[in-house]
Amino acid sequence: MNTNKFQQRLKQFYQETGYAEVDSFVFLGLLTEDTGKVARIMRELEFGPHPLKTQITSDKMNKKLLSESIGNLLGNLTLIATHYDIELQDVCEEHIEKLEKLHSMMHN
Repeated sequence: MNTNKFQQRLKQFYQETGYAEVDSFVFLGLLTEDTGKVARIMRELEFGPHPLKTQITSDKMNKKLLSESIGNLLGNLTLIATHYDIELQDVCEEHIEKLEKLHSMMHN
């Protein structure tokens, strides 16, 4: 699925469900929460479970949870972008251009 289709589908879903009326700061809170989840899962994948954790999660399950949490991040970022009339396609293209320019400046 391309970014424009993802953004439009998400916007449509949130309009259909009434969540489009939710204050944008709620999505900021969810974004923050999901960032913490991604960090926790990555830590566990890289360094193993916390010593006090009583239930161990397999790497396979952690990767599934990581994918789900990254999806939540993408969804919340998309909703924030949509709220401010920012197209994800433009964000992606501008980001690549910025990286290429930065790389070029650093290596010339």
